[in-house]
Amino acid sequence: VLKQSDSNFAKEIPMCVQFGTPVLVEAVQESLDPLLEPILLHQVSKSGTSLVIKLGTDTVNYNPNFRIYFTTSLRNPHYPPEVSTKVVLTNFMITQEGLADQMTNFIVQHERPKLAKQASELVVKIAQMAGSLKAIEDEVLKMLRESKGNILDNQELVDKLKDSKVKR
Repeated sequence: VLKQSDSNFAKEIPMCVQFGTPVLVEAVQESLDPLLEPILLHQVSKSGTSLVIKLGTDTVNYNPNFRIYFTTSLRNPHYPPEVSTKVVLTNFMITQEGLADQMTNFIVQHERPKLAKQASELVVKIAQMAGSLKAIEDEVLKMLRESKGNILDNQELVDKLKDSKVKR
């Protein structure tokens, strides 16, 4: 168990990689130590009959049994894409409301499958409508931006606004 802030972090990681010892890195914030980059990208190469990985300036033997795990105390971490694409994020945060929603969905699927199917179709329809609304809003804003003179004289813009009211 290590923290990125530990003074021996840069020494312990290469030893764990070499001996295949699993590592738990605790209290991770929204950025990771650059030393971990080759591990996360799995930049392992073959040197003779052994596997090696370059960590910082050192090349160490890589044991395939090596595993690395991260935990954070952040309630709702937002990792940048360059971190999110290299790791598998699992949120173990359970709330009473979330658990109640999951149980309700499970019971509805079991007791009334037609209703559950209808509910999932409605969720998809709502998402499609939200996308459509966003597209209409973007189009109206674009027309307003490009409009010259009095916007009420732009009949195309007025018609688009009337259409958007109908579609809501």
